[in-house]
Parts: sequence; structure tokens; C-alpha cells
Amino acid sequence: WRTGQVPFEAIDRAVANYAALGLKVSITELDVTIRGASGGQFGGGFRRGRAGNTAPPSIEDLNAQAESYSQLFAIFKKHEDVLERVTFWGLNDRRTWRRGQHPLLFDADNNPKPAYASIMSVGSQ
Repeated sequence: WRTGQVPFEAIDRAVANYAALGLKVSITELDVTIRGASGGQFGGGFRRGRAGNTAPPSIEDLNAQAESYSQLFAIFKKHEDVLERVTFWGLNDRRTWRRGQHPLLFDADNNPKPAYASIMSVGSQ
């Protein structure tokens, strides 16, 4: 998903619908990009040799991403009885398939981004 364009209501509804069927839910390959309209399969990643936009994200970008992650994890916590796992699509922004989109919880130097703290705060509630 992309910051500012995450379909929170649809995600909440989908998890609830799977739960109503008696199914467990796994969230896999999670990331929330800061910029970029699509993933690498559509030309935004390194599959075609493009480095992507290497400009660092602004603090406003990082805070908006943190809010998106916070809202996602509030949904996940709400449904924790049926949620088996959440798996991210990588560890840090240096080794992501979505170069230049800064999608993960740790920056290129493995420093936690505001998104990490926002998720941790949801987990402690």
C-alpha cells in the first residue's frame, strides 16, 4: 500500500469476513510506501535496473507513513484473535524491492523510523 491510500475500511471488513468463515488470517508481504504509485512489477523497482528516487523522505512523509502503519496495526490488534501473523516484505529500506519508496520500518542504516514506534505504541495499548 501507499501512504495516504491505504483502504483501511476494506481491510478491516476483509479480516472480519474471513473470521466469520472460521478462518485464520495471515498478513504477508506488508509494506507501506512513501512515494511511488506502484510496485516493482510495474517498473518502480530494481527489476528493470532502475534505482528509484533516492531522495530521503521528509519528516512529514515519515510521520504520514507512521500514521498509516498505526491505523493498520490498530485493525490487526482489533482482530488479534484470528490473526496468525504479520510478515513484512523486508527489513530495511536499503534492501527493499521498492527502492526509493522507503516502505519499511527501518531506514537504510537499520535505524527505526517513526513507523516502528507507531506500531509498538499500538501493541502496548
